[in-house]
Amino acid sequence: MKNFIQRYSAFLLAGTILTSVALPQLSISAKSPEQIQAQTTLDKKTSTPSTESLPTAVAQRVKREIARTFKIPVSQLQIAAAQSRIWDGCFGLPAPNAACTKIAISGWQVIVTGQQRLWIYHTNQNGSKVQINQVASLTNQPTQVQLGFIPEEQAVPNPRESAVFQSIAQGGIADRTTVTKLTNDGIVTRLVIAPNIRSTPVVIKRLTREQMNTFLEQVRQQRFDHLNRLRYFSDRGADFEATKLIHASTVVEYANPLQEELPSGLQQAIDIWQKLLRS
Repeated sequence: MKNFIQRYSAFLLAGTILTSVALPQLSISAKSPEQIQAQTTLDKKTSTPSTESLPTAVAQRVKREIARTFKIPVSQLQIAAAQSRIWDGCFGLPAPNAACTKIAISGWQVIVTGQQRLWIYHTNQNGSKVQINQVASLTNQPTQVQLGFIPEEQAVPNPRESAVFQSIAQGGIADRTTVTKLTNDGIVTRLVIAPNIRSTPVVIKRLTREQMNTFLEQVRQQRFDHLNRLRYFSDRGADFEATKLIHASTVVEYANPLQEELPSGLQQAIDIWQKLLRS
């Protein structure tokens, strides 16, 4: 976990040299060593999965629902993390291309672990209504994947960003950052940054409007928006790349070596993006 957080913090600090490209939540201001150290400490704290003051009644209601549905004793379930949310009428779980009532419902997003499985539930404020986030959960078989939340200040896409979809991969032995983005004019560019290296964005593909719309529709069909602000990671101790995928208001992050262990909808979204880049 320590290595992952260090790599994740480095990812955020990499933005200090991206003066020509707007990347979500990456600072472009110059910082002194003292400021960098302070920011690194803050990043380590905020990137760790946290549990807010989840009401006991909500926690018990979610656990009972899992026990009833998945036949797992409540005593074997733990609340791994929880954060307050303001939901729309779909509780943040809309069907593809469905319209949701534009109302504000105070509630919670809750991560539960047990028997090496992961569940994510969306609830209202008092837990009288709970819904499982099937797209984001890992319930079919034991997994070593860990799940947490991306801090809000790191998960809000830059409103000035022209990209309709992008991936930001950072880390690995080379400590390299690769930004690949599809802009709303159908142009796909790639920017690579490594120690002592700063490239300029290179056009790697041009899509027609139909191709771009087909790609975005395929991503939406995977219910990509159900993954917002979630990060899938591991504490196995190896140095590896972590990738953020960003589309519309949704930001999700995963450790690259875990790709085959991720929820199927996220795997499909990754495959669709990679296929687009290869074709």
